[in-house]
Parts: sequence; C-alpha cells; structure tokens
Amino acid sequence: MKVTIGAIAAAARMPRSLKLLDRSFSAKAVMPADSSFAELKARYQSCMFRLGVLMLIVALPLSLVFWLVLRPLSAWHGARVSPAETPFALLIEAYWVLPAFLLGLVGGGMAAMWTARRLLGNRYGEFLAYWSLWSGMDPIKANAMAFQVCTLAGAGLIVLGLVVSA
Repeated sequence: MKVTIGAIAAAARMPRSLKLLDRSFSAKAVMPADSSFAELKARYQSCMFRLGVLMLIVALPLSLVFWLVLRPLSAWHGARVSPAETPFALLIEAYWVLPAFLLGLVGGGMAAMWTARRLLGNRYGEFLAYWSLWSGMDPIKANAMAFQVCTLAGAGLIVLGLVVSA
C-alpha cells in the first residue's frame, strides 16, 4: 500500500520535474550553428550512435571492475556479522550491481565525450550544436548534471549498502 501511494505521489510530481528540467536545459540554450540542421544531421547522426555504443562498451567492463571492488569491501565491512544473521547474502551481492553500473556509466560517458573531443577536433563545436538542436538542450550542462547525479546516487547507494551490510 505504501509503495502504491509513493508511486502515485511520484507520478503526480513528474510534470513539475519535467518543467524544472525544461527550465534548466531549455531549448533557448541551443548552441549556434553555421549549417542547417539537415546538414548537421547528415554529418553527425552516426557519430551520436557511435558515442552511445562507445559509452556502453566502456561502461560495462568498468561496472564489472567497480562491482569486483565493492563486493569485497562490503564483505570486509560486514565481517562483524555472522552469515546466519544475514539471510539476504545473495541479494546483498546483487545489490552492488546498481552502484557499480551507475559509476560505470559516468566513466563511460566521460570516455565517450573525451573521445568525441579528440576525434572531432575543430568540428567538436559543430557536433555540440547538432546535439543541442537535436535534443533541445545544452549538451554540456545536461551531461555534467547527469554525471553528477549518477555519481551522487552511486555514492549514496554505496553508503547505504555498507550501512545495511554491517
């Protein structure tokens, strides 16, 4: 019952959250471009897809590395509790996938943006203009916000997991 009430409250707040996001990353912040949107789309649409794939290619192994670090950290931190007292031991190990994946996404996103900047060189600004026109928001601000939110959520989940496992 409490979960249902929470879901309804979250759904009711969704339009307000979307308005806040729209104000933070509004289409007014669209970066200027010398070329038309159709020309930019022809040049950079495949680049957007490749960057997304690159982000996942980097994020998945990085997530595995974070998971392999977080599991023993949790076991070490929770060593004071006997195994009989933790009936959810398997669930606790699976829990670490979530913060590890969030941190992996941050690393993958940063690697993709670094790669785009290096490969595109002088055309990076034009690519950002296309991304801005395509999404209707400032990609630099949106990525910075997404990286910060994922990092804070990952850190919060790590702290929560260590507290619960103790």
